Amino acid sequence: MQFSLRNIDDLRKALAPLPVSGDLSILKRSVAGANFLLPNPLVNQPMEGCDADPDGSPTELSFRRYARFAAGGTGLIWAEAIAVVPEGRGNPRHLWIHPENLESFRKLVQTVHRAAEEAGNPRPLFIAQLTHAGRNSTLGRVPATQHSVMDPHQGLEPGHPVISDEELLKLQDAYVNAAKLCREAGFDGVDVKCCHLYLFSELLGAYGREGAFGGTRDRRFRMTLETLEKVKKACGDDYVYASRMNGADCMTGGFDTDAELEPKYEESLLLARELTERGVTILNVTLGTPYYNPHINRPYASFPKGEGYPQPEPPIRGVKRLLTACSMVQQSCPDTVCVATGFSYLQHLAPYAAAGMAQAGLARAFGFGRQSFAYPDFARDILEKGAMEKSRSCVTCGLCTYLMRNGKHAGCPVRDAAQYRPYLDEIRREKA
Repeated sequence: MQFSLRNIDDLRKALAPLPVSGDLSILKRSVAGANFLLPNPLVNQPMEGCDADPDGSPTELSFRRYARFAAGGTGLIWAEAIAVVPEGRGNPRHLWIHPENLESFRKLVQTVHRAAEEAGNPRPLFIAQLTHAGRNSTLGRVPATQHSVMDPHQGLEPGHPVISDEELLKLQDAYVNAAKLCREAGFDGVDVKCCHLYLFSELLGAYGREGAFGGTRDRRFRMTLETLEKVKKACGDDYVYASRMNGADCMTGGFDTDAELEPKYEESLLLARELTERGVTILNVTLGTPYYNPHINRPYASFPKGEGYPQPEPPIRGVKRLLTACSMVQQSCPDTVCVATGFSYLQHLAPYAAAGMAQAGLARAFGFGRQSFAYPDFARDILEKGAMEKSRSCVTCGLCTYLMRNGKHAGCPVRDAAQYRPYLDEIRREKA
C-alpha cells in the first residue's frame, strides 16, 4: 500500500482523532527530564547496523553511522542493541561490550561528541541499549518460554529447553557489568531493553513459565525490574536509566494483548509505572516483534518482492496504534520523557504529527528509526528549515531490513546508495 498522503490536511484526516499541528516551533524546544536535558525532542531510534567486528566492537561503518546521526541534530541518540554476553547477540555482526573492547566503545562516544560539535549542534544525550536477544538470536536460540506462536514460526520442537532461573540470575550480573562499562565508555545512560520479544520482553508474557520468573505478574516483571535495580545500584543515581518497552506483543498469548490482537494496556501501564518508580526517566514505547508481525512496530509502504509478507492492514492503522500506545504511557507517567515511535511511515509529514502530540502532552520526544538511516539530518532540516524534504525521506520499502536478513550490513540502499546499494546487488546476484 503505497504512501498517498499529500499534505497536512490529508495527514490530519488519516490520523484523527490524534492531533496534528502545522506549528513546529515546539520541536525546537529543549526537554527537561529528571536528571538530563535534551536539546530538542527529536530522537534517532535504536537501529542495528549489523556491522560489528566478530568480537562485538564497532567498526568504521558503525562510526560513520553514529557520526551522521550526531551531525544530523537530534537531541537524543538511542544506540542500537549492545549485547551483554556473547550468546546474547542477535547475529555474528551484533555489538557486544566487554572489557577487552571498552576502548572501541569509548571511541564511538567520542565520535558522536566530536561530530555534533563540528556540525555546530548541542551535544545529544547518548543512550546505550543493553540486550540479550533470547529466542531471536541466530547464534543459538535461548527462549524464555514454550511459545505457541513463535516456536513453530522459528522451527523449535515441542518441549525444547528454556533458559533456567539460575541462568537468569547470572545474567543480571552480566547486565550490571555491561552497564558499568557503558558508563566508563562515556554513554550518558543505559536502556534495560524489554521489547520485541527479546529475552526480557518474552519474560513479560511468560504466563505459562514455572519458577521464579513466570506465571504471576510479579514474577514475569521480576527480571526487568530486578536487573534495573542492580544496574542502578552499581552505576549510581547520577546516571540516566531508560527502557524501550513493549506496550503489547499483539499476538496470540502475547503480553498485554486482547483477543483481537490489539493492546490492552493494563499490564504495560503498570510496568511503566514500576519502571519509573525505580528510577527510569525515559521510556521508549513500541509494540509487537519484527520477527513475527513487523507491520505492528514498523508500518511500511512496501516489502521486498518475493519475501512472503503481504500487507495485513493499512499502514496508517499501525502508525495510529503506535502513537496511541505511547500516549497511554505518557499520560500514565506524566513526569517521564516518553518517546513515541511510528513516524518513518509518515515521511516528510511526520513533524506535524510529532508537533501535534507534543502540544497535546501525548509524548515528550519523537523517535525516527528507518528515517535515520535514509535521512540522518532530518532533525536539522526540521529545526533550521521548518520542514523535511520529501525527496530525501524514507519510503519504508523494507530494504534496510532485507539487507540484514540476508546477512549484509543494514542501511538505506535508496537514499545512501553509494554505501548500501552494493550489498543489495550482492544479494540479487546470490539469489540469481
